[in-house]
Amino acid sequence: MKKSNPLVSVIITTYNRYELLKIALQKVYEQSYTNLEVIVSDDCSTDFTCKIVEDFPLVRYLRTPKNIGYTQNSHFALSHATGAYVIFISDDDTLGDSLFFEKAVEQFEQNASCRMVISKTRIQTSQQSVLHHYAFKPSYSPREFFEWWMEVRSNFSDYFSLSSILFERNLLTQINAFSSLFEESSTIDASVIFKSATLAGTICFIDVVGYVWRFPEEDTLSNANRDDLVKQAQYNLAFVFDMEAFLKQNVMEPRLKEVIKQALNQRVEWVFSAILSEKERLRNHENFERFLKKVGTQDDIYIYGRGWTGLALKTFLLENGAKFNAFIDDFKTHFKDTIDFKTFQEQEHEGHVVISSYKYQDIYRIYKKLVTCKEIKIYDLLDD
Repeated sequence: MKKSNPLVSVIITTYNRYELLKIALQKVYEQSYTNLEVIVSDDCSTDFTCKIVEDFPLVRYLRTPKNIGYTQNSHFALSHATGAYVIFISDDDTLGDSLFFEKAVEQFEQNASCRMVISKTRIQTSQQSVLHHYAFKPSYSPREFFEWWMEVRSNFSDYFSLSSILFERNLLTQINAFSSLFEESSTIDASVIFKSATLAGTICFIDVVGYVWRFPEEDTLSNANRDDLVKQAQYNLAFVFDMEAFLKQNVMEPRLKEVIKQALNQRVEWVFSAILSEKERLRNHENFERFLKKVGTQDDIYIYGRGWTGLALKTFLLENGAKFNAFIDDFKTHFKDTIDFKTFQEQEHEGHVVISSYKYQDIYRIYKKLVTCKEIKIYDLLDD
C-alpha cells in the first residue's frame, strides 16, 4: 500500500522569465491537492527571478552556481526534490485542470505497480487552442505503451508532454533522468518519458487536461535552426541514441526490448522526414501564396491533414477571403471542421484538395487515395 497524502515535488526550471514564472506558479497553487513541495530552480537569471519568494513565500528557491542550461538545471533541481512523486513544469507554460494532481495521486495509491501517471496536454498557439483526443486505456504495460507509440506514428506530443506527467521519484533516480550522450538535445524530455516507461511496471492515464503547452513560435532550442539539418539531426536523434544506450545498460524481457527497437527504428524514419518538412515550413507563406494564386477564392478548398501546416494554411486562406470548407484527416476527426477520407469520398465533394504536408511519403500516400475521387483537383505545397 502506498503512502496516503504523499508529498508531490513540483519543479520549475527557469531563466529570465520572471513574469511568466509568476503565472506558472499561480496555476500550481490552484491545484486541489495541497501537499506540495514547489521548487524554482533559477539558472542564473539576470531579471527579478531571485525575488520570486517575495510573491510566493512557500517556494523553495534554488540558484545554479553558473548558467548550465535546461538539461543540467533539471538534473540539479531533481537532486533537491524530496517528494514521493515529481512533475517538471516549464516556466512559460501552465498547469491545466485543478484536479490534475489529486487524480494522479489517486492512481498511484490505487495501483501498486503504477510508477507514472499521464494526463492530456492542450496546445496553445497565438491563434488557437488545440486538444487532440485519443481513447486511452486506463493503464498500459511498458510493451503496450511502446506499441501505442508506434500506432500514432511516433507523434506522442500531440497528446501529452513531460509536464503533463507525474513520476515516481525513485523511478527518475533509477533511470538517471536528464542524463544524455549529448550536451544539447531538444528531445531530452522524450528520453525521460520513454526511459521511465521502460521500467514503469504500469503506466496510468487520466482523462484530465493536466498541462497547457505554449507552442514555440519564436527561436527556442526545439524550434530554432530549422534550416540547419546537421543541428536538427543532432537535436532530434539524441533521444534515439540515448534510448539505445539505455537498452544496453538494462536487463528486460526480450519481447519488450524487440518492440522498443521497432519503435526506435520508426522514430528514426519519422525524424528524417520531419527535419526536411520543418525546413520547408520556413517557406510556408510563399507556398501558400503560390497555391492560392493557382486556385483563386471562388471554389471550395479542402485541406488534407490537420497538422501545424494545415492549421496555418486554413488561417491564411480565411484571411485572404478563400472558401475553406473542411479538413480531411483520418486521425483527428473529433474536430468539428474535420472529416475522414471515407466520408469525403462517400459524399462526392467537388472543389480543390491541397495536401498540407511536406513529407514525401505522406504526399504519395494521400495522392494515391485522392485520385480515386473524380470531381476534385489535387494540389500539394511543394514547388512545381
